Amino acid sequence: MIDSKNYWQYSVYTDVLARKRLAIIVDQIQAHAQRKQRTSLKILDLGCGIGGMTFPLTHLGHIVTGVDIDSKTIEVCNSKNSSPNATYLVGDIETVDLQEQADVVICSEVLEHSSNPDQLLRTIKKHLAPDAIAIITVPNGYSFYEIVFSRFLQRYFTLEKGLALGAATFALGVALGVITIVLLNRTVGVSPNVDISVTRMSTISIFIALLGMQLVFFSFSLSLFDLNKTLEHDSGTEGHTSPKGRQ
Repeated sequence: MIDSKNYWQYSVYTDVLARKRLAIIVDQIQAHAQRKQRTSLKILDLGCGIGGMTFPLTHLGHIVTGVDIDSKTIEVCNSKNSSPNATYLVGDIETVDLQEQADVVICSEVLEHSSNPDQLLRTIKKHLAPDAIAIITVPNGYSFYEIVFSRFLQRYFTLEKGLALGAATFALGVALGVITIVLLNRTVGVSPNVDISVTRMSTISIFIALLGMQLVFFSFSLSLFDLNKTLEHDSGTEGHTSPKGRQ
């Protein structure tokens, strides 16, 4: 069993949230192994995707079976797998029956995609050995990330809209800046109150111009994020689009 601190090198996850989720799940599994006074557990990962959980867990010394409905995803797992502790099977995770039980059953970011979650939960229970644990995670629909990024930005904030809004905001800032310069030339020394008003206007114009530049930058960043996800999916290093699987 390798040093638990090194399991990251076997993970296909690249984004912070997925790696945080992996760390939480690994901690729970390692704690369960300590309670059972064992260094290796039998783990079933329902909706394993391309091995985001299974690769690190097998290299931690656990015996893992990954099941996913997407045959191409399982092909990726088998092609990338280098551990004898891993087995990957194509199957419907709602109805699969492996005729054996596990010490840990993982169903991470999958339950919300199931057309029959009650049946999926029954399948999870069926594969739990005595004194086993099930680790089930679903997205937090009320977190800042989900509300701002998943619900709003990815749905409505396209590259074209972002660039248009950013360019318009930047242009407004520049226009105000030009007006401010003109006013400065015409009103310098007229009165302290006028100087203060023009200075405030100058500050506002700079802020608006910077906001426009930030919107343009954010639009490109969001576009590159989506492109990166697409490339990772196509190359088999990230998640897939199976309705009953995950990354």
